[in-house]
Amino acid sequence: MLRCIIVDDEPIAIGILEKYISKFQQFILIGTCKSVRECKEILRTQKVDLLFLDIEMPGMTGLQFLKSLENPPLAIFTTAHREFAIEGYELNVVDYLLKPIPFNRFECAIKKSIERFESRIIIEENKIYVKSGTTVLKLTVKDIIYIEGMGNYIRLHFSSGRPTVIYQKMSEIPNILNSNNFVRIHRSYFIALDKVSSYTNTHIYINGNELPIGVSYKSEIKKLLDNLKNKG
Repeated sequence: MLRCIIVDDEPIAIGILEKYISKFQQFILIGTCKSVRECKEILRTQKVDLLFLDIEMPGMTGLQFLKSLENPPLAIFTTAHREFAIEGYELNVVDYLLKPIPFNRFECAIKKSIERFESRIIIEENKIYVKSGTTVLKLTVKDIIYIEGMGNYIRLHFSSGRPTVIYQKMSEIPNILNSNNFVRIHRSYFIALDKVSSYTNTHIYINGNELPIGVSYKSEIKKLLDNLKNKG
């Protein structure tokens, strides 16, 4: 089930979205907000998977609000203003719906949000379930050698087999893996420490791949790798 919020300062628009959302059993509407301030309060106390977010609102626009969130939920923009579309897609929103919103167009956005949500990693007792297309891959944490960030997506690399791209943010990786073996060496890379074959002051070599060490990570990573070598 996807837990969603409507954020819009127009009561009529809220009513239409409520009616549309009620037609989909996969969604639970946990709140409606007339300002981003109200939405912030809900996000602070509850798990939210999807925002139906208006752009033009008092105090702060939907665009500004989404940019301000460290780990934003999925978002669908609902607006009467076509000119914000490019900026919306740069934020990797699920969809951009122009008011008045036809139901068939809303349904298309809903399908996209379900696909995005289902493509995320699911963790159960050290098992990782990743949806790749129509296939669900069952992995364990030890299967992953490193993780590469690509905006709002990540690419999982394995010691054998093809990499898998899924919708997940790099900032969510520590909470998902919950493993001391994985460390961040660069804003674009997490690695499995026990899979490192060699390293220099600037790069790590893992399974034949050369990965850069970010400047701000160098001292901590070198300390971790030196300790690992000494224990070995």
